[in-house]
Amino acid sequence: MPISISAYTQQTLDRQGVRDIQDVVRLTPGLDFNRGGPQNLTNISIRGIRSNGGASTTGIYLDDVPIQSRRVGYAGGSPFPETFDLERVEVLRGPQGTLFGAGSQGGTIRFITPQPPLSGESAYGRAEVNSVKGGGVGFEMGAAYGAALVEDKIGFRASAWTRQSAGWVDRANPRTGAIIKPDANTGDTFAGRFALTLAPAETVKLTASIYYQRQHSDDTSAYWNILSDPSQGKFINGNEIAAPTTDRFYVPSLSATIDLSDKIGLISVSSYLHRDQDIVADYTQLQRAIVFGNPIPPAGAAAPSMFHNSQRSFTQEVRLQSTASGQRLRWVLGAFYQNSKQNATQFVRDPTLESEFQAATGLPFSAVFGIPVLPGGLIYYQDPFKTVDKQIAGFGQVDFDILDKLTATVGLRVASAKFSFLTSVGGPFGGVPFTDSGKQSDSPVTPKFGLEYRFSPSNSVYASAAKGFRVGGSNARQLSPCQAQLNALGLGGINPTTYQSDSVWSYEVGSKNQTADRRLTLNASLFYVKWNNIQQFVTLSTCGGGFIANLGRAENKGFDLQAAFTPFDGLNLGASVGYTNGEFKDTVYAAAPQIGASAVSAGDRLQGSPWRIAINAEYRFALSERNEAYGRIDYQYASRESDRVAQRNPANGLNFVPFYYGAPETHFVTVRAGVKMSAFDLSVFADNLFDTKTALDGQNLVGSPLTRFSGFRPRTIGLTATARY
Repeated sequence: MPISISAYTQQTLDRQGVRDIQDVVRLTPGLDFNRGGPQNLTNISIRGIRSNGGASTTGIYLDDVPIQSRRVGYAGGSPFPETFDLERVEVLRGPQGTLFGAGSQGGTIRFITPQPPLSGESAYGRAEVNSVKGGGVGFEMGAAYGAALVEDKIGFRASAWTRQSAGWVDRANPRTGAIIKPDANTGDTFAGRFALTLAPAETVKLTASIYYQRQHSDDTSAYWNILSDPSQGKFINGNEIAAPTTDRFYVPSLSATIDLSDKIGLISVSSYLHRDQDIVADYTQLQRAIVFGNPIPPAGAAAPSMFHNSQRSFTQEVRLQSTASGQRLRWVLGAFYQNSKQNATQFVRDPTLESEFQAATGLPFSAVFGIPVLPGGLIYYQDPFKTVDKQIAGFGQVDFDILDKLTATVGLRVASAKFSFLTSVGGPFGGVPFTDSGKQSDSPVTPKFGLEYRFSPSNSVYASAAKGFRVGGSNARQLSPCQAQLNALGLGGINPTTYQSDSVWSYEVGSKNQTADRRLTLNASLFYVKWNNIQQFVTLSTCGGGFIANLGRAENKGFDLQAAFTPFDGLNLGASVGYTNGEFKDTVYAAAPQIGASAVSAGDRLQGSPWRIAINAEYRFALSERNEAYGRIDYQYASRESDRVAQRNPANGLNFVPFYYGAPETHFVTVRAGVKMSAFDLSVFADNLFDTKTALDGQNLVGSPLTRFSGFRPRTIGLTATARY
């Protein structure tokens, strides 16, 4: 298949200690991820095609169900299934749309679960206890079991897993430094799945399943620069209130596989995503940094910002495809429908801000902000921010063996995408109450072409070209404190309420190689991506706000390389290298051509680490006929983000951030040693072996002395036990 892909089995995930999406990212070339801000926003990208707002550029699949989401308002981000009881995780680089119904612009990540067996049985279990340096103790446990209830007719698989995450960031009084709650950022996660397969006839298989996941954190993992000393293991946040987050979703689905003949099969997948996020962010410091220039509030002040984001998405996919092996012509033809609705709300209450303002200035609050603080201390509300994404698409792909060793691939996806939004905003920080609404529609046509030449079943070269597409969306109108900057930039005090669709053309050449004895595997690819009319977030640095705009063209160039080598029995070496160089090709201004300040300049680099390298070594040796011991070390490196990103360029008056903190250079080491005894595996490990304290993400509060940072979890040591049969 002419595509660059990384795949990890459950055994590989266990051996490398992978527990969540951030661990997957550290292992995978071309994949980038960050989580930050008081809203705990997620941002994931493949080969530099990243989205810090709007629809996701990366497809996230649970089996055949797309679960990625649009970022609506000031919170959100796609959900990521936990890595327990998985058959494998796949990362597909480049636009996808001719094999998967929902399509994706930059690439796709698939979390694939084990299916219920129709014969025999299997089980998997994992338990772990760990201790975080300078923090608390965490644990996890889970079990999965599947078996045939009626041989060849009925089977099931059930799993349940829970984790208690240890905290390491203390919450303190910002005025006295007294610790209010140690290890405040504890959390808990639960994931469960049940699937039932029926085979009423030899040619028919029906599988009904439901997946449920709940993630909760008691407080933020961000720490304050003015209270913390990471070199001494001192991580402290000075929030006036705790900032808990809860993200829960469930996905029921029904899939049907029907063999219409010995050469043609029909697959139908119906699914529904039901997701709710609740977030409390502490805006006490932000409001005072904006109004007074001093983020430290007086005692008794508190400004909770309450976010709620609900997502309801129905999808239906039908595929008709060839099934007989050895055919010269292989094909798939499908149709896809999605109706996704999101409803985001935000309420910010600050009961003492009005009196503080009058005491400091001698002026009534309404004289500056236009209206007084609303009852209950409400200073801003967004209720609702509703969006509806509807999509219907037809897609297909043909693989044809031109010669015995040469295969051509042609695919096409034709879609009709419609988007609409409705938002209402008010309060003194929102301005006079208003309602915005609008709609957009697009009919994207996204083709795919590929050629693959196989020197042998294990050695091939390929070339491909594919187009990817992302629908446009809407912006929340900015806070009233942002109006002065919007006026100065030539935008008339109001940011654009909508932004348009963007698209990519991705070109790739690569090779997949393995020696006859399978001791050496080497996969490599070179890529060139043209990104047009790109959607990017524009920062308003003086007020802490921003909006999404279309910022012209960009080009991404780079390569991916993965290698595995077994020089002798027992020793396994692995390495992956990814390089991405993304650059804006146009200078884009705030308003009409060359009116107002520029948002990006030609030559500015896209955000993210250009280099990602992962190296591992594992040695296994026999203790007896059925028992073996092993030791393993994993090292991951990410390079520093370019100094030439748009946010660092003073020429970009619209997007320049004086206190910008880009992705830093990072080094991360994990070691594990254990004994495997038949079906059981017992190991000890140390994550972040050298206790790396690099600040991964920093957010300065509008030029004040306060910056909030996030980083790796401190050195964590633990004991893991797994069992499978």
